[in-house]
Amino acid sequence: MNEAFWTQYPNQGGKILGTGSEEANLRQQWDAIAANLLEQLEQTNLSAASRQQLGSYGEANRTQWKAAVNQLRLSSRSLFDLADAKFFHAFPQEQGKDFINKPIGQVWHAIVADTVNTLKSGDSLERIVFDPGAVNKQVGGTLKPGEGKAFIASLSAGQQMKVTLSNAEKALFSVYGPNSKITLLEDSRDRRWSGQLPESGFYEFVVVSKASEPIDYQLDLSVEDSTTPEPSTVNSPG
Repeated sequence: MNEAFWTQYPNQGGKILGTGSEEANLRQQWDAIAANLLEQLEQTNLSAASRQQLGSYGEANRTQWKAAVNQLRLSSRSLFDLADAKFFHAFPQEQGKDFINKPIGQVWHAIVADTVNTLKSGDSLERIVFDPGAVNKQVGGTLKPGEGKAFIASLSAGQQMKVTLSNAEKALFSVYGPNSKITLLEDSRDRRWSGQLPESGFYEFVVVSKASEPIDYQLDLSVEDSTTPEPSTVNSPG
């Protein structure tokens, strides 16, 4: 709370408000900021387990979470896309700021922890598997404000891929390759990508909502050859 207050009133930076009448107006402002912050926190719907860890999250947790999603054939890029969508929906004032090591950054960490669990459970992660003989696949659903969904597909180098996101004007779309250096789209307003795939492995498709109301979306994926085998060697998603 003090951090949020000092941000709005930098001349009060580092000071703790007293109880005197001369600071009554500032206390009212502090209370108003506190009420708004609590309302924003309620939007995050943090699990009890994640709330209990607030104040103790750090780099070791981030390293552990990256390893956990890598086991799901997903990279930390997709994980953080999903967590960022929820965090910035609740705290839009933090967009573009360096908040990771600040008190509000603990809330972001708690959101990441919950996101890892939803990925593990399959609630926010789905694998795209082509039907025998098919070259196209459609997946879709509905996203609430701040929600996102990740998809993975095992594809091969040299394949021609085309992916299109439909019915989701107020969404951001990312497409990542199996190598951490391969980014086809990132937090993009573009709705399609096509081209030849540079590497074999698991490709990631992430859709996150930026809308203030539920939105429907549809992902259309086509490849040159739908009978893609599991890659024998898969680079770490990173």
